[in-house]
Amino acid sequence: MKTPKARGLRATLPGILTALWLASFCVCLLVPLLMRIRSGIESDTLTAALSSIADAYSANLAVILGFYFHAKVRSEKNVDRPVTSLVVAVVATLIWNGLALGASFAAFAYLIPIDEVTKLVSSVAPKLSWLVAPMLGYYFASSIEKKPAQ
Repeated sequence: MKTPKARGLRATLPGILTALWLASFCVCLLVPLLMRIRSGIESDTLTAALSSIADAYSANLAVILGFYFHAKVRSEKNVDRPVTSLVVAVVATLIWNGLALGASFAAFAYLIPIDEVTKLVSSVAPKLSWLVAPMLGYYFASSIEKKPAQ
């Protein structure tokens, strides 16, 4: 038997996961902007970095936000999602955002040139997107109520 407290926590996990992705995206965008303000990078480099980050996150954020707001509209806050789908979604989130944030902070600390980070994100993102987006989609879609065939 599930306690109301555990059910409430499970209901907030999609929101936490969505917020984590959005916060990571914003931080990754903020790093090149701060580097530009500190005169660490040129305008062309800034544009390339922002474009690379936006391209890398767009597919995953589209999946997450689409299912998140779909569930919000349908008021499916208390739907039980399988624990395995949560674990898979969290692992995918940690891998993706760990790489993106790690590379961004390395550039911010001038450990890696921003051009190299841009190349890294542009080359790694397509290789991981096919894996990460379906994992996240499965987790968020597992809340959608299946209608009986008519």
